[in-house]
Amino acid sequence: MIDQQGHFVLKVPGNPKYVGVVRLAISGLACRLDLTYEDVEDIKLAVAEACAKAITHGNGQEISIDCEISDDCLNLSVSDKGTGPQDDEDLGIFLIRSLMDEVNFHLLNGQGCRLSMKKYFGKKA
Repeated sequence: MIDQQGHFVLKVPGNPKYVGVVRLAISGLACRLDLTYEDVEDIKLAVAEACAKAITHGNGQEISIDCEISDDCLNLSVSDKGTGPQDDEDLGIFLIRSLMDEVNFHLLNGQGCRLSMKKYFGKKA
C-alpha cells in the first residue's frame, strides 16, 4: 500500500516465482506516474533483474522492494539478507545501470545487500 508520503514496501519470499508479482506491482505503481511507456518497461526489467540477483545472492531468503515517489523521480531499492556478489560490476548490474538513471550498490555490514535505483520523471538527470 502507498502511504500519503508516496512510500510503498513489498516483501516477497526469495523464490523466482515471485519476480512476476513484483514486476506487476511496480508496473502498476510506475504507470500512475509521469513516466513514458519506455521508462515503465525499463523499470520493470531493472527491478526484475535486481530481484533475480537478490534471490540468487540472498540464498532464497525474503527480499524487500522499497519504493518512494518524490517530486522528480521514482526511488526503488531491492534488499536481501545474503552476502551479495563479489563485486558490483557484473552483467546484471551493468544492465540495470543502462536502464535506470542512477544506480547504487550497498553491502550492509554483513546483514545483506541493497541495490538502489532512480528513474527521473521527464528528462534524464
